[in-house]
Amino acid sequence: MESLSDSVLGVLTWDAELTSWNSDVILPDGSRAEMSVLDEEKEGVRVIESARPYFAGLIKNYKALRQYIADDLLDVAIRNWSADAHDVPREVAHLKIEAIHIIPGLFTEVFFDDSGIFAGHVIIVRTDKEGGKVDVTIEG
Repeated sequence: MESLSDSVLGVLTWDAELTSWNSDVILPDGSRAEMSVLDEEKEGVRVIESARPYFAGLIKNYKALRQYIADDLLDVAIRNWSADAHDVPREVAHLKIEAIHIIPGLFTEVFFDDSGIFAGHVIIVRTDKEGGKVDVTIEG
């Protein structure tokens, strides 16, 4: 299996079917998540280098990721699932990141398990190169 080692992103393995480099990363809170870096042209090291700032931005704004969800989806949770307005921000603070997809030149997608707050839907936070919010969506 083809792999690359990077000082920031760790050891990444090539997945030809998904055209991405994949790795497990350790996040600031000590949890682990699957990470992939899209590389449709199989540029290898060059794409990995261009992905570093996206990952760094995500880590820099790590605590803000859940706040993005609370800010954008609090009303949705209350309106559709009768959630208590006081409980949702507290519950959002415990959402677990399942996967991170970096698409160099565009954005990073961070996939959260919803912990039942949003009826089993996946929550996706898209961030820019600096880790700032692009958008927050509910999928599934």
